[in-house]
Amino acid sequence: ALEAALVALPLPPVETVLADASMEELLLLLCLKRLVDKEVAPPHNLKMMLREYAEFLVSAKTAQMMVGSHYELPKAVLSKAFEHLISLGLVGTTEGKRAVPLEQVPVRLL
Repeated sequence: ALEAALVALPLPPVETVLADASMEELLLLLCLKRLVDKEVAPPHNLKMMLREYAEFLVSAKTAQMMVGSHYELPKAVLSKAFEHLISLGLVGTTEGKRAVPLEQVPVRLL
C-alpha cells in the first residue's frame, strides 16, 4: 500500500526541477547530453561525464570564450551535484544490487 501511494505522488515538472538546478548540475547534464549526442555507447557514468566536462573546458578555452575559472570546479563538488541529480530523478541509475563506486554508477538521461 505504501509503495502504491509513493508511486501515485505527483512529481514536479522537469522544467521546475531544472529551474532550481545549480550550475554544477546543469553542467553535468550538458556533459551527459553531449555523450548521448556523440552516440557514446551506454551505460554512461560520472567518470565519462567528467571526461566530457574536461573536454568542454578545453574547447571553451580554445574557442576563447570568456568562461573564466568559475567553470573549473573541484571533483568533490561535481560528485555531490551528480548525487543530487540522481536524487532529483533527472538522471536514472541502471545499476543492479551490487555496490559500485560513485564514479562507476551507470546512469541514463531521463
